[in-house]
Amino acid sequence: MKFIITIITCATVFIQACNTPTGQDTSNAPHNIAARDSLLITSHSIGLAALGQTIGDLKQSYKGCTFSKQPLLKYGVESEGKGLLVSRGKEDLLFVWTIRDLKDDDKLNCIMALSNKFHTAGSISPGMTVGALAKHYPQMTVHKSLDFPNIEFFTDDNTNITFAFYSKDSTSVGKYTDNIEPTKVIDTTKTITCIDIIDNK
Repeated sequence: MKFIITIITCATVFIQACNTPTGQDTSNAPHNIAARDSLLITSHSIGLAALGQTIGDLKQSYKGCTFSKQPLLKYGVESEGKGLLVSRGKEDLLFVWTIRDLKDDDKLNCIMALSNKFHTAGSISPGMTVGALAKHYPQMTVHKSLDFPNIEFFTDDNTNITFAFYSKDSTSVGKYTDNIEPTKVIDTTKTITCIDIIDNK
């Protein structure tokens, strides 16, 4: 999938990527930066980052932001490789990774929204409580990661958007009899750590 950048001024790209949302619906324009809401999370994009987009294009879309390599393990990916953290000042915006080695022509395989400025069409953002999320998904169940016991997640099957919860202690969102079967939510005070999309093709 090729990510096509609309030719606009660098100043406009910077404003969209690192400051003000466009307020436009992006659901039918996954590859058009000018048409996409710079803060919207969809099944194929988060802000100006899209699945299949190259690292080089991502850097152009987020000019003015910093890019630092971070271990994938830190973000719940069972791999010794590294991903790319996108930050603006002291604020972490996105974490992305590819199936190769983060060269400029490598394509994004997974995108994680870390900042609460990003939101789904239903206004769900990182930092929102599980209780608030459950109002959108009354029948939701959560899974525990097989590789990371402190990570739980819920995936919207209609959009393939995943909401992940990282616990810093022994408490959890659900109550598990094993690590395979999903469970109902028991702790609604936990918060969404990140919102993820992944290319499973």
